Amino acid sequence: MDKIKIEEILRNNIIKHSEGRIEIDFEKDLQSIGMNSIYYVKLIIVIEQEFGFEFDDDFMIMDKFQSLNEIVDYVVEKLKNNKNSELIN
Repeated sequence: MDKIKIEEILRNNIIKHSEGRIEIDFEKDLQSIGMNSIYYVKLIIVIEQEFGFEFDDDFMIMDKFQSLNEIVDYVVEKLKNNKNSELIN
């Protein structure tokens, strides 16, 4: 799955779950766009359900990511790693 598709899925889910309270800007700092710990946890749950993987424990903390772009990059990497591990098995 490409980065643009992942961004689209995240954008749609952020709009849906934040009721417009979060500005959709993939470059800005998470807190400056209105992301708080509650929305962050909701976003993690959506990502895990949508993409079929679990966040590593170290990345459950919002401070691990500075922007939505960093979250997208994490999703891309997890999907790539999961695909590679499926090829090995």
